[in-house]
Amino acid sequence: MSETNNLPLANLKDEALRLLSTAGQQQITLRLFGGMAVHLRCPATNLPGLKRSYGDLDYITDWASLSNLEHFFKIAGYQPDRTLNTLYGDRRQLYFDEINHRQVDILVDTFEMCHTIPLGKRLKVDEFTLPLSELLLTKAQIVEMNRKDVLDMCAMLVDHASASEDGELINLPVIQALCSDDWGLFTTVTENLTMVYQMVKNAEIKLSDEISFILLTRLSEMNQALVSCPKTAGWKMRALIGKRMSWFEEVEEIRR
Repeated sequence: MSETNNLPLANLKDEALRLLSTAGQQQITLRLFGGMAVHLRCPATNLPGLKRSYGDLDYITDWASLSNLEHFFKIAGYQPDRTLNTLYGDRRQLYFDEINHRQVDILVDTFEMCHTIPLGKRLKVDEFTLPLSELLLTKAQIVEMNRKDVLDMCAMLVDHASASEDGELINLPVIQALCSDDWGLFTTVTENLTMVYQMVKNAEIKLSDEISFILLTRLSEMNQALVSCPKTAGWKMRALIGKRMSWFEEVEEIRR
């Protein structure tokens, strides 16, 4: 990235793509998640009933890129959060765009909020964002979803069918494997699928009959696929305890 072309762009989508493109050229791994990632992958975010605003950018990086992040964002026109990056830089880093009054939140290697979603080799399945299956889970794992989360989840399921592969499909076996091994994640995800189903059915989200039918079908099919898939011994043991013990982590609010 040229030292003379280091001002963050005013348009958030353009800026997200600028950072992704430049990181790729420098062999720095950045994969977008959050609302802007959904917007990039889902034309349905432009439907009147699914439109929403976007405020900041969220990325995940890998261990190999960690040592290059501060220099990369400095050249890109950002200021680091020195305190947070010093204390928690091996798990999370934060950079500020002081021109457009935005921030970039970076998670390292693993997505951790209410639940943990391991990425491992799957971080590089797609060029710019998390794979659709993990991207969907970053929304579905939120214990208290806000309306933006719900709209993002709906947009993903409107535009992308479930299958046993990645690309422009939601890799259902990946979601099944994670949920069948983690009772807490399973509980949150299935409860959210049910909640969103009811919101769509009750027309709390304004969509055409055709789009609503697609969404209701896919929500129901995914929920059933998670409920019916075989569970691990660990899942079954944790299920015996149920909600008598907290099944999720309390986390600070981050942009979605």
